[in-house]
Amino acid sequence: MIWNSKGERILSSQATVDDVVCMGTTVPKYDLSLTNRFTYKNWEFSFMFVAKLGHIYQKDSFQSRNYQNRHVGDRWKKPGDEAWAIYPALTTSNSDWWNASYQDIFYGKAGFAKLRDVTLTYTIPKSFAGKIGLEMAKIYVQGRNLLTIKHKDTDIDPESYLPHLGLGTTGYGDYAMSTLPIPREVTVGLQITF
Repeated sequence: MIWNSKGERILSSQATVDDVVCMGTTVPKYDLSLTNRFTYKNWEFSFMFVAKLGHIYQKDSFQSRNYQNRHVGDRWKKPGDEAWAIYPALTTSNSDWWNASYQDIFYGKAGFAKLRDVTLTYTIPKSFAGKIGLEMAKIYVQGRNLLTIKHKDTDIDPESYLPHLGLGTTGYGDYAMSTLPIPREVTVGLQITF
């Protein structure tokens, strides 16, 4: 069931062009980054923030027959479930699966900001490095993707989201969510020059 332009509850299969509302674009309106580097004596600290803002994503949704979806347990099962269930009943066929994934409840804000990279480096003094036969030596700790700021209702890593463009109304909207989140990484390293 959906609400039409007159505020009436109708089946999504009965919707007309007047009932359609543009939810936004999946292309970010703003693509931003901020980097900086600070040095003090033998220490160096650098970071990079990235942000993509002003766009939406289509959430993966259970569409009454794609039973491999992670939301299959959240479907309508018995009378009274309409009070909380946003997914249709599991059936072999019904007309709502064509339109279910295109309802506004299945769109979310995809804007995010990430601490893409942060690195702390210590350069070993040349006087000490020379004693052990090195021209230069650095020790560093690097973290990647350590922090993500996103909308509270966004249940995915918006950066790893791949929209299913060109699939039409196939009923398999969960294709878009088959990507894994970008992992956090911490690296400790040693850079030496002989």
